[in-house]
Amino acid sequence: MRAALASSPTIRGAVSDRPTRARHPRGVRTPSRVRCGGDPAREGTRPGVSISVPDPSSFGPNGGRIFCFGLGYTSLGLINTLKRAGWHVSGTCRDEARVSSLRAAGVHAHLWRPDDVVRMDADGIDAVLGATHVLNSTPPNADFDRDPVLSDAACTDALRHAHDRGHLRWLGYLSSTGVYGEHRGGWVDESTRCAPVSPVARRRRDAELEWEMTNLPLVTFRLGGIYGPGRSILDTVARSAGGEAIGESRRARSARKFTSRCHVGDVVNVLCASMSASAETSSSSSSSSSSSSSSSSSSMVIYNVVDDEPAPREDAAAFARALLGMEPGSGGMDAGGMDAGGMDAGAEGARGEKRVRNARIKNELGVTLLYPTYREGLTAIAEGDRTPFQE
Repeated sequence: MRAALASSPTIRGAVSDRPTRARHPRGVRTPSRVRCGGDPAREGTRPGVSISVPDPSSFGPNGGRIFCFGLGYTSLGLINTLKRAGWHVSGTCRDEARVSSLRAAGVHAHLWRPDDVVRMDADGIDAVLGATHVLNSTPPNADFDRDPVLSDAACTDALRHAHDRGHLRWLGYLSSTGVYGEHRGGWVDESTRCAPVSPVARRRRDAELEWEMTNLPLVTFRLGGIYGPGRSILDTVARSAGGEAIGESRRARSARKFTSRCHVGDVVNVLCASMSASAETSSSSSSSSSSSSSSSSSSMVIYNVVDDEPAPREDAAAFARALLGMEPGSGGMDAGGMDAGGMDAGAEGARGEKRVRNARIKNELGVTLLYPTYREGLTAIAEGDRTPFQE
């Protein structure tokens, strides 16, 4: 099958397809691009694929307003989707160049780098106070040994104040399935006891527990390996075919039989479904007094965000090579060094061997996955589908 790899996903006009010189470790990386035919103008979604976006008017006279701590790959996909539907979108970046480019695209970006004692300005704190929805996509920082948002008193005070006055409807936290630890290929779900094995996964679990103690209306999303336009095994195979070496961290994961992964479009799909549920919850509880609401404690809600088929990396690699018209086993790398879960899978270190169930997002949020397995996801990317980064 002749295929075209989509360029690196960005909010169009804000972050160019050229690699940024500014260091932004959690932002969108731009891989080398290989076009092998296909229609470059086809940059929307494939027929029948759509994300149900919550109506911004459901959240009061000022509409839906989201603030994202950490405007990286997944959160950029979310704010791009929401912005197109009329939401007010804002969030944080680690460098001035990225702030400027996103502001030019209509995103109210604010510089924030607490590990370097770069605090958020007053306008940023006001944006947190005015947000109906807040997403935290920042990983626990080794410098603090804790979550960056919780380490910043001004940010946590703003969140508490927004919640206490009844303005904050939803608070999401992006965690990792790595918190489940090693299960020797067995199935896990949200009720499984967490036993993280790597330092990174242990910090993730510690952050989850610390957030739970805040009694804020937290929804935790435990993500598998994330892949999508510009960040998938298609790019890895293409780069390897061009002579780029594969890192040892990818090779070290080659012995695993299963990888639980999710297309970034479906991560956004799940987040939007949860946000829509918050509108229904707010409507049904509108008769409750604000004093009762502010004094009640909230238990943490958890959702696994993975697709329907945990599968070996080599299965995904073989499928990617077929999409690119390459011979089986070609590409100049060993089979185990590739991951359809993209860059984010490696960032979590040792996740442990397990298969992750996703029934809760379907039963409680009514989610229908846009890309049920890596096959639908990789095929769509190869055909030019840019979900959730399309204009």
